[in-house]
Amino acid sequence: LFPGGGVGYEAMGAGLSVHHEVYRETIEQGLRLARDEHGIDLAPFLTAGDAADLDTGRPALQLPALFLVEVALARLWQAEGLQPVALLGHSLGEVSAACVAGVMDFEQALGLTVLRGRLFETVQRGAMLSVAAGAGSIEDRLRGSLGVAADNAPDTCTVAGAVDDV
Repeated sequence: LFPGGGVGYEAMGAGLSVHHEVYRETIEQGLRLARDEHGIDLAPFLTAGDAADLDTGRPALQLPALFLVEVALARLWQAEGLQPVALLGHSLGEVSAACVAGVMDFEQALGLTVLRGRLFETVQRGAMLSVAAGAGSIEDRLRGSLGVAADNAPDTCTVAGAVDDV
């Protein structure tokens, strides 16, 4: 199960790079591709060191760094003999799962993740709110940018929109 964005942190997986060649090689391959093909330096996110000046909340950097960690960790587990029978991901994790499953290759998946992160930075900041009511019972009350994002159950839905509207 691969998580989505927002779960990354400075130097995530740095210890694994020291002790596991498969993990380190995957990270190094991704760092090269990110730098050479996409013009971004992800090394400060993934290596132990002083990252105090990094804007770790930027999706254009955080999402590709997290993708590299997810795929590197999956490859490490596979090298140790743990072969998945099913893969699932949430949001960004869907791309990681698709890559590990062979649906798209590493270069394509990293490129998609970089593009996704860059696009996230161009949209208005939004928010979500869980509502203890059915979607049908609240739709006529939604104003501004608000809309039903998910009809979760007969008595629960999620509303999303601009931060100020939520």
